Amino acid sequence: MNKILLVIKREYLTRVKKKSFIVMTILAPILLAGLILVPAWIMSREDTTEKKIAVEGEGAKQYYAEIPSTKS
Repeated sequence: MNKILLVIKREYLTRVKKKSFIVMTILAPILLAGLILVPAWIMSREDTTEKKIAVEGEGAKQYYAEIPSTKS
């Protein structure tokens, strides 16, 4: 049992000493926060561009009345 603990300790220390482990320990939380915050920020931006909606077909008059006008 003691030999297994020595092997585990050695493997752990060799992995922790690598630069990639240290860099990813710092970068992983930043990347995860970015994956959450960037889409939320994009969704929260207001779209102020004017859009035109075209309704064609037999039911055009029915839907035209339902679409609110944004003209001031």
